[in-house]
Amino acid sequence: MQKVQKNILIFILITVFTLSLYGCSCSTASKSSRDLAPGLYLSDLTVAEGNSGGKTTISLNVTLQREGSNSNDITVNYSISAIDPTGRTPEEVADFAVVGAASDPESDVTAVFDEPILFSNGATVATVSIELDSDTIYEHDEKFLITLSEASAGVEIVKGSVEAVIKNDDDEPVVSLSASASNISEVLTLGGEVSPANAEITVSLDKVSRVDVVVSLIGSIEPSIDNSRLKIGQSAEYRVDYLLFKENVVLQHGTPIIVPAGATDVVIALEVVDDGFVENEEKFFLSLNIERDAISYTSLAELEFFIADNDSLSGATVKVSHVNDTGLIDVPFGLDAALVPAVDASNGLDQGLTAKAVNGGGRAGFDYTKLDPAGTELPPTTPTTFDGNGNEVIPWDCVKDNISGLVWEVKTRGSQGLRAETLNYYWYDPNYETNGGVAGEKGNDECVGGSKGCSTAYYVADINHAKLCGMTGWRLPTIEELRTLVDYGVTTGILSYDKDYFSGDIRAIDFIWSSTTDAQSLDRARVIRFSRPAFEESRVKNISFFGGIRLVNDSLQATIP
Repeated sequence: MQKVQKNILIFILITVFTLSLYGCSCSTASKSSRDLAPGLYLSDLTVAEGNSGGKTTISLNVTLQREGSNSNDITVNYSISAIDPTGRTPEEVADFAVVGAASDPESDVTAVFDEPILFSNGATVATVSIELDSDTIYEHDEKFLITLSEASAGVEIVKGSVEAVIKNDDDEPVVSLSASASNISEVLTLGGEVSPANAEITVSLDKVSRVDVVVSLIGSIEPSIDNSRLKIGQSAEYRVDYLLFKENVVLQHGTPIIVPAGATDVVIALEVVDDGFVENEEKFFLSLNIERDAISYTSLAELEFFIADNDSLSGATVKVSHVNDTGLIDVPFGLDAALVPAVDASNGLDQGLTAKAVNGGGRAGFDYTKLDPAGTELPPTTPTTFDGNGNEVIPWDCVKDNISGLVWEVKTRGSQGLRAETLNYYWYDPNYETNGGVAGEKGNDECVGGSKGCSTAYYVADINHAKLCGMTGWRLPTIEELRTLVDYGVTTGILSYDKDYFSGDIRAIDFIWSSTTDAQSLDRARVIRFSRPAFEESRVKNISFFGGIRLVNDSLQATIP
């Protein structure tokens, strides 16, 4: 008896083990069709698009779970429709199939028969024929709706709507870069006569796509010492040495570039910044970065450029013979000028005068000329005006110093716009040949619209692109150049420069950046505070300090005798 029980136990264990390996075919192992509630059911549908280049017919099954022995003929209507794009993102809409007539070349899917589905003679399965457009164009997987409606009386539609999926089986387009030029130069512009140097960058696809292809262009980063491709001081940086534009809008770092569906290329304009800084020939790379829906040829995904400098050392700072006087017109401390002939007030252009005007106007030996937005000279008496909202408008954008030959930027009233008087900037110079070994802080990409915290280098690039007063060659002034604006003879008011000419700058307590690094502390740059009395100091080149800015242009120095 004990032996029989042992054999039975072994048999049960073997049976359980076998079922665990091969499964069970008993009725409780899976849910069969007879477990479904009576009614109509649409099957899920996922199908490959195909590559025939024409139309492909596919079939969709509709199941009728009959109740009891009912074998009556049953009908149900069906429809195929596009998914409603309302409230969807453009990316989601691109995933929706176009539903239309078979004759419509834009249709992705078409219902072949527009008549009710019939279940006759007790049938439980019916087939619906659907036509797909089997193109060879890359697109996303696409969805469309299949819906049952108006079934025979007494028949419930249990699962009457499905989102069918057409799987894309075409390859992504291959994207590449090409350029109209690789050797480009800064081009000096005076009076709007010459356009800045530029090149055209073409982003090309090897075939048409049904969806937008999204890429971006990445400029070479500031090189490290051990970077074999770029050397310190010979690397151009984006937003400082060159700009990229699409439809006249500057692209910021990482801005997506879209090749629209149906197009095979898009052109990006590259503009070299014609600043006034003396620098080496610079080199940079533009690399293609795929954001969505494309692949790239590695060998055609990067471009190399060289920028030749057009600035000379002779024009990099104020000429010694063309330095302004101090503006002092009174002998200090009640001294007798006859007894102290070397005192400043007794020498120089002021020579005790209260005003001096040679070609323009100005106080105490300073000689300035107002320039309109095109660089045309205006009379010294040109006044400010007011717009319809009562805001002061300054008709001159620049001031030419007739002594030094330097042209200075004039700020605009308010807090909006590129040259707004209230905006502040970080000190930034990525060129290790000129920044004393400390580059400073980049700040924000944008310098317009009241934004705060872009860098001095970005601002220089934007002003040169705008060709302020019809000129390029704008730059941050040296401390010596900035010092030529200081009127040390101001004894009243709060500004130590000629506010009749620089009335767009209301700064009385803020500091104005120079391009000069502090020789005793390389992480600082020299600044001047134009309050009364003016004084100089240095401020750190990092995110802890904002400063004002007034750009200078020495392009006209050659016209000063």
